[in-house]
Amino acid sequence: MGRTLAWRTSERHRRASTFGQLGTSHIATERRRAGHDPLPRIDANQAYPTYRMIVMSGRIRTMRAYLGAATSETQGTPASGITVLDIDGPKFTVEDSVEAQDPRYLALSPDGNVLYAVAERKDGQVCAWTVDGTRLVPLGRPQPTKGASPCHLSVHPSGRFLLSACYRSGTVTVNPIHRDGSLGEPVHTMQHSGVGPNNERQEGPHAHMVITDPGKGAGRGHVIAVDLGTDTVYRYHFDETTGALQLASELRTPPGAGPRHLVVQDRYAYVANELDSTVTVMGLDSGTALFTSSTRPAGARETSYPSAIRLAPNGRFLYVANRVVDEIAVFSVDGPELKLVTNVPCGGEHPRDIALSPDGQYLYSANQYDDTITTFRIDPVTGIPEPIGESFTTFSPTCLVFA
Repeated sequence: MGRTLAWRTSERHRRASTFGQLGTSHIATERRRAGHDPLPRIDANQAYPTYRMIVMSGRIRTMRAYLGAATSETQGTPASGITVLDIDGPKFTVEDSVEAQDPRYLALSPDGNVLYAVAERKDGQVCAWTVDGTRLVPLGRPQPTKGASPCHLSVHPSGRFLLSACYRSGTVTVNPIHRDGSLGEPVHTMQHSGVGPNNERQEGPHAHMVITDPGKGAGRGHVIAVDLGTDTVYRYHFDETTGALQLASELRTPPGAGPRHLVVQDRYAYVANELDSTVTVMGLDSGTALFTSSTRPAGARETSYPSAIRLAPNGRFLYVANRVVDEIAVFSVDGPELKLVTNVPCGGEHPRDIALSPDGQYLYSANQYDDTITTFRIDPVTGIPEPIGESFTTFSPTCLVFA
């Protein structure tokens, strides 16, 4: 979140692009030719979407992606909704767009046929669209979250429930998913409670992310909710029949850390902490914090308010977007141990989200405040992102999800 923070501003450099010139008036083009079947799905981990690519001449050429954006209260240019993109390395092609209210975070159904979005407003909602080739078709009615400012959502692995985290109210909501993919009214809402030592940002609970632990076996498979306001990662038992949540355990980050997002690998959760610019490694077996590392180089004092955290498909490297200083922190990963390798400029202003291509070759930075997405090729040996191509201009990007 962090809209109350006095973010650094700079002169915005805008590049001409199809999206920038035409706004939401796009003519959808058909890029799939006969015989070009999608590759088998790759499920990196539950914090990531499932991926689908388009194959041309026997090699990967383009990737379908969906772009969420801010339509209000943004220091970038207000967008109009969700954009459908085809991405080939640093080349972006706009295929379609639909109007939506502050669809700042998106999630796909397990089969990739339905796209879900939050409406990050005071009276929060979640919405659904059917994926019809390059088009998004509204599906059912928007449904309430019974919580304020939903800022993250994910689909439960069963495909039967949508989970959303509401920042302002500090709640987690469960909406049922009908057989056709449309949404029903909430069946359960979990209210967090507590405060943290940061009086301005932790005056109460602020749920910021909710996913399902992909791990199997005893003590795994919980619904995991990250709360910035209470310095807590909540683990819930989930009833797949009723959609009810029941508290299983609470994992604590250092006081004042402000946990925002996390990714899960094996027995560990890697938690990006917004308020103190760190990453905490949580042991999912022990339920304790094992290790904490700064997302800034040694000697750096400026707080960076980290946003997104992503794990490379090979599990060897971790990437964290540092806002304010506008950079991407690169970590090497060895189980519970992290080592900060370097910090790379993101090429824009206020990286609200970063996304990895499914093959791990590219990293994309969605820079909300200067209306750009920048592309990086990742060195397969060092894991370091190297900028390539020109920035893609698009209004206030906040979330990029590959199909």
